[in-house]
Amino acid sequence: MSRNNKKVSSKCPNGKILNDRLCCVYTKCEKHQVLDKKTGKCKTKKCKIYETLDKKTGKCKTKKCKKLEKINKKTGKCVPDKKAIKEKEKKEKAKKAAVEARRKAILVEKERKKQEKLAEKERKKQEKLAEKERKKQEKLAEKERKKQEKLAKRKTKKVKIIKATKKNVLSRPDSIRKTKKKSKPISVKKLSNKQKTLSRFKAWMMKPDSPSLSIAFKTKKDITNVMKIQHDFNALNINPNDWISDPCYLLKNLKKKLNYKGNWSDTLIKKLDDTIPEAIRDSNIPSKFTLGGDVFQFGSEIGSGSFGAIYSGKTWQKNNSSNKTKIAIKSLHKIKPLEFFTEVIIQNELFCGMRGQWGTGARIPKIYFITKYRSSRSETGWKYIIGMEPLDGDCNDFFRNRKAKGSHFKSFVKALKDIAELLKKLHKKFKFMHRDFHCGNVMYKNLPGDNYRMYVIDFGMSTIQTSSGNWLNRITQTYHYNKAYKFNPTHDLRMLLLSIFSSNTFRNYSNPDLKYIFCYLLIGILRYSPMDNDVLFWNSYADMIHVRDHAFHPDTIIKNMNKLLKEKKLVNKNELKPTKLVITKPVSDDYYKPTRYHFEETHLYEYISDCVENIHSLLVNIFYQYLEKNFK
Repeated sequence: MSRNNKKVSSKCPNGKILNDRLCCVYTKCEKHQVLDKKTGKCKTKKCKIYETLDKKTGKCKTKKCKKLEKINKKTGKCVPDKKAIKEKEKKEKAKKAAVEARRKAILVEKERKKQEKLAEKERKKQEKLAEKERKKQEKLAEKERKKQEKLAKRKTKKVKIIKATKKNVLSRPDSIRKTKKKSKPISVKKLSNKQKTLSRFKAWMMKPDSPSLSIAFKTKKDITNVMKIQHDFNALNINPNDWISDPCYLLKNLKKKLNYKGNWSDTLIKKLDDTIPEAIRDSNIPSKFTLGGDVFQFGSEIGSGSFGAIYSGKTWQKNNSSNKTKIAIKSLHKIKPLEFFTEVIIQNELFCGMRGQWGTGARIPKIYFITKYRSSRSETGWKYIIGMEPLDGDCNDFFRNRKAKGSHFKSFVKALKDIAELLKKLHKKFKFMHRDFHCGNVMYKNLPGDNYRMYVIDFGMSTIQTSSGNWLNRITQTYHYNKAYKFNPTHDLRMLLLSIFSSNTFRNYSNPDLKYIFCYLLIGILRYSPMDNDVLFWNSYADMIHVRDHAFHPDTIIKNMNKLLKEKKLVNKNELKPTKLVITKPVSDDYYKPTRYHFEETHLYEYISDCVENIHSLLVNIFYQYLEKNFK
C-alpha cells in the first residue's frame, strides 16, 4: 500500500520517459554507456585509457597509472609514487652535476690554453729581449775593440814621432837642443775583469793558429774566468742544452764563432777541445756520470771496434730520474783529440746535411751530446764520449736475430739495398767514403712490428768534401790511408761484402742462399786481387782503393737486390765471365797493376771451399742452376 501511496511522476527529466508503471526510465545513455533493459539503467560499455571494466559493478577501475604514479590497492586509484619521484630527482641532479662538471672542464681548458698563449708570448718576448741584449753587448764589445785598436795605433804613432824627434834633436848641436815636455797619458775607461777576460777569450777564438788555454791564459784565475764564460756559453751564443738538443744548431754556431771559412783545418778542429763540457764520474757508481743538469749511465756493450766500443745507456735530468731516455754511448779508447773531433765533425756534417732527406731507409745516427771525463788510463788524461740515438746491435747480431726468426735471406737483401741507397745519397752530396766499412760499423734499430732500420757509424777513417770543395780527413792519422787517394764510389760496398764473407757468422749459415750470392759478387774481385794467405778483408783497404769495380757500385747493388726481392733471375750465364775494369792511375810506383785471374787459379779457392761445400771446377754451373731453380 505504501508503494501505491507514492506520488506518480507526470514528467520525467531529460533522457528519461514514463514506462507502463509510470516510472521514469532511461531512454538514452551517455557516451561510452549502454541501457540495461532489465534494470532500465545505464551501464558502462567502454572505459577510458588506463582503465578496465569491472563486470560485477559495471564500473571502470584503474588498470595502469601515469609515470611517477602507482595504483592504491584499497581504493584502486592512482596515487603519486614517491620512490619513483625520488629516483627521477636523483637522476636529474646527477645529470645537472655532469653538465656543470663538463662546463667547468671546458672553462679550465680555455684558461689553460689562455695561460699557454700568455706563457708563449712572454717567452718570445724574453727571447727578443735576450737577442736584443746580446746584439747590444756584441756592438759594445766591437766598439770597445775598435777603440782599443785606435788607441794602440795612436800610441804606436806617437812613439814613432817621439823616436824621430829624439833622433833629430840628438843630431843637432848641444846649444840648439831642447828638451821636450812629456805628454799626458790618454785617459781610457777601465774594463771589468769579466769584460777583459771575455775580450781576451774572443781574441783567442778568432786567431787562426792560437795556442792552448793553458798558454794563452797563464794564471789559474784567468783560466777559471774563461771556463766560467764557457759554462755560461753566452760568449759563443750557445746554451748548455744545445749539446743535447740540436747538434745542427750547435755546429752552425761553432762555425760562426771559430771563423770557419769552408775548411776544417787541424788547428780549427783542436779548438773544439776547449769548448766541450766535462762529465763528472759518480763516486759510488763508476758507470754513472753527471753532465751539467743531466745524468747519463753506461749499460751493456752492443758493439766494438779498433778505436772504441758502443754501449746501451740511459740519460735523465737530475731532478727527474723517473723519466729516462734510452741512448747509445760510444766510448773511444787510445784516440787523440784531433781524431775524435774530426770524427764528430764528419758525423755532424753528414747528419745535418742530410736532415729531412733520409726517407725510410738507412741513415746516420743523431749525436745527442759529446763530452769528456778525466781518466788516468788515457795518454792525454781524458777519455771522450759521444751520446747518440739508441741502437740495438751490429750487422752480426742482425744476421743471428733474423736467422732465428727464419727471415734472414730477405732481411739481408733489403738491409744491403738500404745501405747502398744511403751511400748513393752521400756520394752525390759529399763524395763520402767510409773506408772502414766492416760489419761492426753497420748497426740496426728495431722498429714497431717486424721492421728495422740500418745505421752507419764510426767515421774515424771517413772523408768528405765540404760545400766549399775542401776535403776533410782525406789523409788519416793511421797507416791505412796515409796518401791522398781519389774518390772511388765502389770501395765501401766491396769492403762491407768482403767483411761479411770473411766473418764466422757467415760461415755458420746453413741456408746456402747468402753463400751463393756472395760467391757471385766475389768472383769479380778475383780478377784483380791476388789473395795468397792473407786475411781476405784486410786486402780491401788501401790496396784496393784505386780499383773502380762497377759490380760494387751502389746502383748495381740496388739493381741486383731489387731483382732478388722480386724473385727474378739474378744474372745470365754469360755475365759471370770476367769483364773489363775501370781502374784509376796508381799514385806511386809501388802499386801493383790488377791482373785477370780466373777464380779456379787463385789461392782464394781453398777459402771459398771452407765456406761453401762441394765447390770445385763446376762452381759457376752449380751456382747458375741454383739461381735458375729458385729465382724464376
